[in-house]
Amino acid sequence: MTITLGSDGSYVMHQIYLGRTASLDEHGKWSYDAPHALLTLTPDKGPPELFSVTFTPTLHMLDSAGHPLPSQLQSTLTQVQAPVPALAGMGWTLVELGGKPFASAEQHAVTMQFDAGGGRVSGSGGCNRYSGPYVENGDNLTFGALASTKMMCANIAGEDAYFAMLPKVASFVRSREQLTLYDDRGAALARFRYEK
Repeated sequence: MTITLGSDGSYVMHQIYLGRTASLDEHGKWSYDAPHALLTLTPDKGPPELFSVTFTPTLHMLDSAGHPLPSQLQSTLTQVQAPVPALAGMGWTLVELGGKPFASAEQHAVTMQFDAGGGRVSGSGGCNRYSGPYVENGDNLTFGALASTKMMCANIAGEDAYFAMLPKVASFVRSREQLTLYDDRGAALARFRYEK
């Protein structure tokens, strides 16, 4: 049994029964009663399911009255870390640079696209296109030497600041909708929004 709790209050419970090939996915809403350390899963159809929460963190399945199940049953779930999706194949648009909102004075948005195969990054600095290698290792991120076109633009200060920032990147934090790049001291250098 695997339970994934969503930040929007929804959950998915995936169950695979031993000795059978069939599996079952249950969807619904979850709630947590902190004083009683009680997690309640309310499926779209059917009665609620109850779990007590310990600090390890571990879930212990309870019966409908809130009592522990017999000890011989496998009724304990432990937390696992969900894998963080890699940057490969993701596209982003710059929204903040150096702690200030970024609006390109050039005709194109400043973008960053990580190739699906990994290892190469490309995009637009607002005027010129760029590409080059990158290395992602856990939450560490570094860019290699980037090549760019050399078109003339009326106002290129924003692009220059963007290109100057990239060699300083040492790590990143990524959510579904946002990518933040940090230097080696942990200071935020730039923020991007996800582009499909």
